[in-house]
Amino acid sequence: MADEQRWDALGHNGSSTARRPPSCTSVTSGTHRDFDGFEEDRGSANLSIRTETARYVFRWNDEDELFDLPTDPHEIVNLADVPARHNAVEELRAALVGEIERTDARFGAVVRSRMAAKAA
Repeated sequence: MADEQRWDALGHNGSSTARRPPSCTSVTSGTHRDFDGFEEDRGSANLSIRTETARYVFRWNDEDELFDLPTDPHEIVNLADVPARHNAVEELRAALVGEIERTDARFGAVVRSRMAAKAA
């Protein structure tokens, strides 16, 4: 497909100039589709952000995930619903949406809307 880009785990997409944003510490390999038609195609996304100590995963159609990487490097124990981790989830969710909005305002608005709908 002409509108797809492949990214490897280091954030390269085959171009010597394209790199993942420096504020992210990791990017998962995957396929990027142009946003046009996302909602009409009943688009779904699993989006994540990683820091040195945590990984937060926003799941479009499932429960979100939060992992404490120093104590759970294999990401087995989901802490997203633990009350003591609520602030961490909110901070990482805001950082994730901020990064998406920085790179694609339209998709960022859709993600923000979906997050609000899941929280309701």
